[in-house]
Amino acid sequence: MPRCLVSPADGERFFPESLVTREEVAVIIVKALGIRDPHPPRASRFRDVDSARPAHAYIEEAARLGIATADVSGRFRPEDNATRGEIAAMLVRAFNL
Repeated sequence: MPRCLVSPADGERFFPESLVTREEVAVIIVKALGIRDPHPPRASRFRDVDSARPAHAYIEEAARLGIATADVSGRFRPEDNATRGEIAAMLVRAFNL
């Protein structure tokens, strides 16, 4: 398993009771799969994920692997808090559970 899946929120501390965003879940899962430097396509497949976004490559890799999906309007909603159901669905797709 790769090291450093999650970095401290403020550079020093973790906040385990805090909510996690859909973007953060995508990054954690892609890193857990051992992919450390994904190479995204030039254009995003999601209407709301700009290619300049720091996590763009991880979100695109999660989508390419079938882990992350768009909503009916073609958006990923990276800054939305992930629900338990969304996290569970992404984990099932990522690890064939």
